Amino acid sequence: MPFFRREAVKGWSLAALLLLCSTLLILCSPPADAEDNHPFRTDTGQFNYAKLLYEQGHYQVAAREFGKVIRDYPVSPLKRVAHFRMASAYQKADMDRAALSHFRQFVKNFPESELSVELRARLAPPQKRIEPLSPLIQVPPLPVERLTRRVPLRAAQVSVFNGQSWSDVEREFDALKASGVNTVILRVFHNRGDRFYSFIAHRGDEGVYFKTTHAPVVADILGSVITIAHARGIRIFAWMTTRYAGYGLDGRNDLECKAYDISSGALVHCRGMDLFNDEVLHHLEGLYADLAEYELDGILFQDDLVLRHTEGFGRYAEAYYREETGLALVPSDMYRIDGEGAVYYTPEFWRWAHWKNRRILEIARRLMRVVKERRPETEFAINLMYETLSNPRYALAWLSQDLSAATREGFDYYAVMAYHRQMGAELGESNVKIKALIEHMTSDAVQIVGDPHKVLIKLQSIDWETSHPIAEREIYDIMKGVGKVKGVSLALFPYRTDIPLNGF
Repeated sequence: MPFFRREAVKGWSLAALLLLCSTLLILCSPPADAEDNHPFRTDTGQFNYAKLLYEQGHYQVAAREFGKVIRDYPVSPLKRVAHFRMASAYQKADMDRAALSHFRQFVKNFPESELSVELRARLAPPQKRIEPLSPLIQVPPLPVERLTRRVPLRAAQVSVFNGQSWSDVEREFDALKASGVNTVILRVFHNRGDRFYSFIAHRGDEGVYFKTTHAPVVADILGSVITIAHARGIRIFAWMTTRYAGYGLDGRNDLECKAYDISSGALVHCRGMDLFNDEVLHHLEGLYADLAEYELDGILFQDDLVLRHTEGFGRYAEAYYREETGLALVPSDMYRIDGEGAVYYTPEFWRWAHWKNRRILEIARRLMRVVKERRPETEFAINLMYETLSNPRYALAWLSQDLSAATREGFDYYAVMAYHRQMGAELGESNVKIKALIEHMTSDAVQIVGDPHKVLIKLQSIDWETSHPIAEREIYDIMKGVGKVKGVSLALFPYRTDIPLNGF
C-alpha cells in the first residue's frame, strides 16, 4: 500500500537516505542542535550554549536549548534564569503565544523573583497597567477557558474502508462511533497503486473521489460519506494531496518538480509538481475550490506538501528567489564537497531552506483562503513529519518543514505523524525509547502550538512492512504516554474499530 510509506529517491533505501542526511547535518553550519554536536554533561555547559545561540540571534533554537536546562537539570541553580531566558527568546523569535505562556509560568514558578514582580505588573489586566507595555504584553491573552472546553479530536484516518457495500460502510461508522471516534479523516485522492474503495465502480487509475473539472474523477463518494457521518454526529475531514495532484497533466514536463543531482551537477525531474510554477498553484486552487462545494468539516493537507533538500530548483524558483531576496539561486552554492566526498550544507543552503518553507506555507495559506471563501467554517490540519519535533533542524533541511513557522499560519490542527514502529526502524531505537520520545514530542508540540487540542498526534496501528495489525496493548501503551498531556487530539492510522479512543 504505497500511501503508507515515504518515497525512495533514485533507488536509495530510506535508511540510507536518513544516514546520509544525518551525516550532512552533523557537518553543516550553525546553529546546530546541542544533542547532535554539543553533548553537554553539565547544566552550565548547556546554559552557555543556549546563551551563545541567543546572542548570535538564533532565538528559536536558543529557546529550545534553554528549555533543555530545565528539562535535563531540574535541580540546577540556573533553572530560574534559563526559564526567563527561554521566554525572552520566544519573544525575540516573534512567537508571542509561547513567550506569553512561559512568562506567566515563570511568575507562577518563581513568585519571589524580582523579575516576577515586574512581570506581574506587566501581565495585569489593562485597567491596572500604569506603564507603557512591550509589544509582547500587548498581545491579547489566550482564551484559555474557551479552549479547554473544546473537545479534542478522536480521529480515524481512513485510507480504505473494509466494507464491500454502502451498508457495510454505515456499519463501520456505527462501530467507529461506539469506539469514541468523533472525526473521520477520509482519503479523497487516488494515486496509481493505491487500493480502491471496494464498494464503488472506479473509473481510471488515478484522480480524486469528489466532483471536479480539474482532475479525473475516480468516483464521487465524498458527499455520501459526509451524509453517513453527519447522521451519526461524526465530522469529516478530507485528506487531500497537493504536490502530487498532477492528475490529468501527463506530459506537462514544464509543471514537474526539479531537483539538483549533487554528483553530476545537473537539474533532474523529481516526483510531483513544481510548487514555484503559478500554473500549478492555480490547478490546486481549482481542486480545493471544488472540495469546498461539499459540507466538509475540515481538510488535512497530505504529507507531500514538502520539498526535500535537493528539491525546489528550476527557472520559476530562480525568478522568485531573485525577486524576493535579490540573490541568484545557484544549486552548486548550496552544497560543498570535500576531497573525500563528504557533503556539507553551506550558509546559503539554510537561507534557501527557510525561503522554501515560506513558499510551502504561502501555498497552504492560499488554498485555505480559496476554501474559506466558499465555506468559512472549514478547519485545516497540516501533516508534519515527526522530525519537526525530534530534530527540527533536520526537518527544515530535508523536508522544508518548521512547526514554529507553521503556527503563525493559523492552522486548526498540527498533525504529527508519530508512527512508533516506523520511527524505531529509522532511528534504530527500542519501543521503550520511542515511546519516551513521542511523549517529549507531544509536550514540545503543545508548548510551541500553545493549545493542546490543536496538537493532533497520529499513531500507527499496523506494521508498514508486514501489514499486520499491531497489538492493542502496544498501541495503548503509546496512547497512555501521549495522554499525559491533557487535551491533546489523537488519530489512529489506518483506522481500526477494535481500538477504543474514548478512554484517552
